[in-house]
Amino acid sequence: MGVIGAVIGAAAVIAGPMATAGVVGRLREAGLDWDTDISAIPEVGVQGVPMVNFAAQVVWGNFVSIAVFAGMLAAAVLLRRNPQAHKRLMLLGSIAIVGPAVARISRWPIFGGESSPFIPVVLVSLVIAVVVHDLVTMRKLHRATLIGVGVIVAGAIAQQFIADSELGRSVVKLFG
Repeated sequence: MGVIGAVIGAAAVIAGPMATAGVVGRLREAGLDWDTDISAIPEVGVQGVPMVNFAAQVVWGNFVSIAVFAGMLAAAVLLRRNPQAHKRLMLLGSIAIVGPAVARISRWPIFGGESSPFIPVVLVSLVIAVVVHDLVTMRKLHRATLIGVGVIVAGAIAQQFIADSELGRSVVKLFG
């Protein structure tokens, strides 16, 4: 079972960047210029944001999430003989890559779109659930939880910094 899971995880690490690279091309094929307000795609639920900034957030968010997942997957595989660390790293790694799915769900009318607080609330709630589990069951944070949460937070900060930079937007333009 573990080998199959590791292979599926490795496939996600390979497929994720490939799918992400196609996002910019699809936006450009839809007729969006770099400076077009992303509200031209109403189902996204974002207004007042140029397409290049939106694309940079999506691309860098996905790339960093995949990198965080890959790191946690590798650590979990290395620590497979330590069930407590292994399961926490796998769970936190999985939480790190659910952002695109949560973003799609946020487009349902009741959730307010991608600019609503829905996405961060869901992701932070999932991470908090892991922390609360540790605190309730062990009365302290497991080392893997502490490190995993730290990596997720560092990844979120890095993603925002890169996506907001001129270099980050320039790299995204290479995909379109």
